[in-house]
Amino acid sequence: MTEVVGQPVRAEASPRRARRAAWVRVVTWLICAIVLAFVTVALVKQFRQVEWSQVRFRPVPALLAVLCILGVSVTQLVARWTLLLAYGQRLPWRAQLQAAWVPQLGKYVPGGLASVGGAVYLLRKHGVPGAIGLSVAVLLDALAVMAGLIVSAPLLVSGPVRQRMPHAWMAGAALIVAGLLTLHPKVFVGLLNFALRKARRQPIADVPPLSRYLWPVLASFAQWVLAGLGLWFMTWTITDARLAQVPLFIASAALAMTVSYLVPLSPGGLGVREGIYVLTLNQIIGPEVAIVALAMRVIQTIIELVLAGVGAWVGRVSG
Repeated sequence: MTEVVGQPVRAEASPRRARRAAWVRVVTWLICAIVLAFVTVALVKQFRQVEWSQVRFRPVPALLAVLCILGVSVTQLVARWTLLLAYGQRLPWRAQLQAAWVPQLGKYVPGGLASVGGAVYLLRKHGVPGAIGLSVAVLLDALAVMAGLIVSAPLLVSGPVRQRMPHAWMAGAALIVAGLLTLHPKVFVGLLNFALRKARRQPIADVPPLSRYLWPVLASFAQWVLAGLGLWFMTWTITDARLAQVPLFIASAALAMTVSYLVPLSPGGLGVREGIYVLTLNQIIGPEVAIVALAMRVIQTIIELVLAGVGAWVGRVSG
C-alpha cells in the first residue's frame, strides 16, 4: 500500500522541483539585473564627473597592471597544482592548464557551480577520482574566500571607516586572528565539512598534511596581493597614485573579488565587483574610479578568455 501511495508523490516531486528551480533562476537573473542597473547608474554618475583633460595614460603602469592580473591566474594554477600534490595526484602541466583555466569561464554562469563542476569533470578525465577533484575545487574556493576576508580587513582602519566607527580596527584585528586560526587544515576542513553537510553536499574526503597544505594557502594570499597591485597600477595608469596606498588597494581588490565568490548572483561578479571598487576607492581616486573599474573588468575578461583558449588548446593537443 505504501508503494502505491508513495508512487504519485515521487512523480509530483519532480515537476515541483523543476518549477522551484525555474523560479530560482528567474529571481537570480532579476537580482543580477537590479545590481547591474544600480552599478551602471553609479558608474555613469562617476564618468560625468571626470575631468577628461586631466586623465593621462601611462603605458608602463598599464603593462604592469596586465602582468599582475595575469599573475592572479598563475597563482590560482599554482594553488591547484600544490593542493593536488597534497592529495597525491601528479598531473602533467598540460592537464593542469586545462583544469585550471578552462573552468574559470563557468563563473560567468549565475550560481557559481559551473566552474566547480567543470574542474571536477576535467580532473576526472585525467584520472583524478571525483571525490578528490571535488575536494580540491571546493577547498580552493574556500581558501580564496578566507584569505580574501583576512586581506580585506585593513579597510576597517581606513579613514572613512575610522570617522564613522572609531573602534572598527578591533573588528579588523579579530577578523585577522580568527581567520589565521581557522586556516589550520583540521579546523578549516572541519568547519567546511560542517557547512557542506548542512547544505547536503559531499564533504571533503581527507585533510591534507600541514606541510603540503601551506603552499596552496600562500598561493591563495598571493592572488589577492597581485590583484591589489594590478588595481593600484591601473589607477596609476590614468591618475596619480601613492605607494602608501597599496595596502588599501590590495584590501579593496580582495574584498571585491571575495564578495563575488560569496554572492554568485551575477555572472563573474559583474556589477558587484565594480560597485565595491566605487564604494571603497571613490574618496581616494575620485570619479576616475569608474575608468579604473571598467578597465580592470575588460582586462581580466580578456585574460581569462585567452587563458581558457590556451587551456582548451593544450587539452586538445594532449588528448
